[in-house]
Parts: sequence; structure tokens; C-alpha cells
Amino acid sequence: MKRTHSFLLTASVCLAITFTLSCEIQAADQKDFYGVWFGYINGAPGFCEINKDAMIMISVNGEKAINRIVKWEKNNNDQSYIIYVLTKNNQKMSIPIDIDAYSDLKLSFGPVAYEFKKSSQAELDKAIRPAEQAKAEGEKAKVDAKASQSSFTDTRDKKTYKTVKIGSQVWMAQNLDYNAKGSKCHQNQDVNCNKYGRLYDWNTAKKSCPSGWHLPSKAEWEKLTDFIGGEKIAGKKLKSNSGWKENGNGTDEFGFSALPGGGGNSDGNFGGVGYSGNWWSASENEDFSDIAYRRYMGYNYEAVGRDSINKSDLNSVRCLQD
Repeated sequence: MKRTHSFLLTASVCLAITFTLSCEIQAADQKDFYGVWFGYINGAPGFCEINKDAMIMISVNGEKAINRIVKWEKNNNDQSYIIYVLTKNNQKMSIPIDIDAYSDLKLSFGPVAYEFKKSSQAELDKAIRPAEQAKAEGEKAKVDAKASQSSFTDTRDKKTYKTVKIGSQVWMAQNLDYNAKGSKCHQNQDVNCNKYGRLYDWNTAKKSCPSGWHLPSKAEWEKLTDFIGGEKIAGKKLKSNSGWKENGNGTDEFGFSALPGGGGNSDGNFGGVGYSGNWWSASENEDFSDIAYRRYMGYNYEAVGRDSINKSDLNSVRCLQD
């Protein structure tokens, strides 16, 4: 059988194939074909397992689809079969499979093929466990975040903010709306402050969080995005599930509820509301004393970006508990 190390199916295609059925497998024909085969699909570790209960399981990067086999049928040779399964709509589906109990396994779904190599359980555990553990930890983190949502009342103006614990950090789950001297509403309209909070220049932002809270540093923002899964995907998970233009909403998996409050500058110009959110960090640029770091998210990408801008520009503030 020809071996290849190129896997063409994506995880989403793989995991779309889930069936619920009864079994009438001809076990005698398949007694040599129980086992586990391992491979990579688009760089993600995956495996296929066929067990004695006539179940075939495909797992990619910690996501699993378990399918029940209805019947096996010989195809062209001793290693080539057709597997029959029933879909969730009780439609029969046939899957060509080339299988060598001691070497390789190849499954075909339409024009696309999986190819796996026979693996020992030790080899499989070594390759798969990190992905499954990361997925489990991520799911637990989302549950923990929802369970740890609370609120805080600012004694200065009696405004109450939602808060959320993400990892070891406790964040305000809303933008700060304290009317500090120099802060502004987007387009100078109060309705925007009510929805998005106020916009602050950097020096004002540094001293505007209430007692017991502070403007997060660049490193503290990085700690947040690292916990979420990295800045390349953190934006989608941190953005609110409504309020972003052109279907740019996020999943808000951790209750952070980032909103697109836009920004402004010292000349009185505003922009970006509905399309981008921008938040100050407490960290100055290492090379230029008149600029400081911020974090930003956009309607058309999943990342949390970072850059340095003039301290006189206007951005939102998220306070972090001391």
C-alpha cells in the first residue's frame, strides 16, 4: 500500500461526520483489524481507532467523532473494504477503506483521503495527549470564567461594572465610564459613553481606574491573551457576541465582552466605532517617551493586535484588579 505523509482533510470536515446507529458487523471478517492508527491532518495530530464494538472513532486535535459501523464488505482485495454506516438521518453511507492491521489505514470520504500509520498506545498517548489536555483545560477555563462573573461598584460615581475572572486575573467586563477630566464620549455624544464607556488619553487613563484596580501593563495584557490561547485567536474569543459591524462579532467565550468603541485624537477627530476596539496599556514605548502601547481588536479579524501610539490619542480603558 502506498504511504504518504500528506493529510488533506481539515478537522472541520473530519468532525462533521458523526453517526448514530445500530450494529450488525460480521466480526469474523474483521477480527484482525482492531487497533489504532495515527497521523497528522493539516499539522494537527489525529488518530483513527476501530474497536471490537464496531465503533470507528476519528480524533483530530482533541476533537472526536464516533461512528458506528453497520457492515463491512470485501472490495477488490484482502485489504480493501467498503464500510457501511447510517447517518443521523438514517441514510446509508459507504466509505472505502484500505486497511492493514500491522501497518497503514486509508479512509476516503468523497474525493478526499485520510492516511494513518499503525501506532502503539504509548506512541498515540505521547502525540495526542497534549492536544486533548489543552482542549479540556480550555473548556474548563470557559466554565470557570462564567462561574466567576461578578460585579463592582465604583464609589466615586456609584456606577456598577460587571467583572470576570479569567485565569488568575480579574478584569472589568465593561469599558471604564468614569468622567475624569479630559475624557470624552465618542463624537461627544453621551449615548456612546453609555454603550462603550469613555475615551481617555494615556496620562488620564493611568489614573482613572478606581481604588483596588489599575490600568493593565503590556505584560498583563499578554498574560490574558496567552491564557485565551494566543493573540492570533484571542480577539474572536474576547469580542462580544453582538455590536460589531458586518458580522464581526466574537464568541465571548470568557465573558470579557469587548465592544468596538473606536477611538479619537487630541484634534477632536473620532472614528472606528462599531468596527474596532482600542485599549490602553500602562506601558510606555521603550524608545520613545511620547508614545505608549495599546491593544486593539477589529471586526474583520480574530487576533488581538498591539502597537504604540501617541499618548495624546484617545482609547478605551479596561481596569484590572490589583
